Amino acid sequence: MIPGDEKEVAVNPEKVIRCETDRQLLSYLKQADILIPDGLGLVIASKLLNSSKMSRVAGADLMPKICERSLENKSSIFLYGATSEVNNKTVEVLKNNYESINIVGHDDG
Repeated sequence: MIPGDEKEVAVNPEKVIRCETDRQLLSYLKQADILIPDGLGLVIASKLLNSSKMSRVAGADLMPKICERSLENKSSIFLYGATSEVNNKTVEVLKNNYESINIVGHDDG
């Protein structure tokens, strides 16, 4: 794998539920190299199902590091989720904060 070519996806309970009817999302999540548990519900379910020692990582807390890593590795970012308004605002803020960030696309979830 090329450094910086990983698919890192923040997964919340809404995305898990949506996978029941959205096979494209399910396929994308299965192809991810790293799944980030963004929601307390996922942590609780994981503990109930398999006693995992998973802890919640808020996507908003992780995003600055992802952006910095993307710039270092000259890799791209695709933003998926939230409402259209929040998603568009996120793109705007990231482009203002990280001038040369390569956002290849975005879609609300």
